[in-house]
Amino acid sequence: MISQNRKILILFSSDSLGGTEVSLTRMAVQKSNLFKYQLATMGEFGDWSDFCIKNKSTPKVYGATNSKLKILGFKLESIINLFKDIKFSKYELIYVLGFRASILLRILKLFLNNFKLVVGIRWNPNSKKTLDKVFRLSESILYKSVDHYICNSRAANNTMILINQNIKKRVSIIYNGIILTKDNRENSYEKNIYIIFPANIIRTKGHIQFLDIISEVIKKFPNIKFLMAGKDKMNGELNIKIKEKGLGEYIEVLGFKKNLNKLMIKSRFMVLPTFSEGCPTSIIEAFANKIPVIAYSIDGIPELISNGEDGFLIDPFNKEKFAAKIIYFLNNPNDAVGMGEKGRLKVEKLFTISKCAINHEKLFEKLLKKQ
Repeated sequence: MISQNRKILILFSSDSLGGTEVSLTRMAVQKSNLFKYQLATMGEFGDWSDFCIKNKSTPKVYGATNSKLKILGFKLESIINLFKDIKFSKYELIYVLGFRASILLRILKLFLNNFKLVVGIRWNPNSKKTLDKVFRLSESILYKSVDHYICNSRAANNTMILINQNIKKRVSIIYNGIILTKDNRENSYEKNIYIIFPANIIRTKGHIQFLDIISEVIKKFPNIKFLMAGKDKMNGELNIKIKEKGLGEYIEVLGFKKNLNKLMIKSRFMVLPTFSEGCPTSIIEAFANKIPVIAYSIDGIPELISNGEDGFLIDPFNKEKFAAKIIYFLNNPNDAVGMGEKGRLKVEKLFTISKCAINHEKLFEKLLKKQ
């Protein structure tokens, strides 16, 4: 056995708060008999650091400086702060989330070659986007500078192996986990019919295209209300399109919500018509709240949803079939309830924060034994 309380740094590229950040932060604050986790970000104080403090963890915020000079998109002073922390804190393993931060750590490792480097892949880097192309090229060459990769989906894992077959021996799949809360769903539905769509408002999440689906659904269910929860990164374009299509009374654009449980509890089901995903924690959260999910069958989503069991997988990107499944749930609410129950059982078995923590610890222990 390795000695107790060996120090591990979990480093995020920014201070944004998404499913991965929530999952790994909650994992880090769980009591561990093996490791002492330190959470940190290359960014400034913001949503994620607030979440850490709320969960009784004190994060290191390397980017909380006035420095204007940047390298790899990071403030020079934040890089210096990271270098000093690694040097004096003597972390034995660093688990980094974010491509740019992973490149930075590989450079720093040339001068501080005293830690294991683990890189988290939280999306499926198989697209034709420039960033994904650069990522695939860099990892095909630089993979030996990484001790291990952790993917949160089999889809991403398979992409990593396609990049270079030698990566196969240094990549693992560990799904995100959540803290299960008590079932607070009411026995009867409210008068209004709510459907939740939790995703930051960016082009790849499909909000604009989803308006066409909403237009079809309201022809049969005019008392419906879609709850769009996520940070607006399109400068109000979605609100303009909603107004142009006359859909204002059917949609609530709620902005970023740190806790989606209250919205999910009153929702009949969840929709996720996104064009690009990793393995979204929001689906796990929906199942935990006993609501099924309708989503396009892309990336890691089919690893979470069992089609016809706890939700529906739609052929990408078929708006007609997506609308039809929404209407099916609205016409058959008991089926939605039954699928939601199955989703809850799946989370209890596969996607708890305890399971996530155990799987990480087993891997970290294995890596540190190789020293």
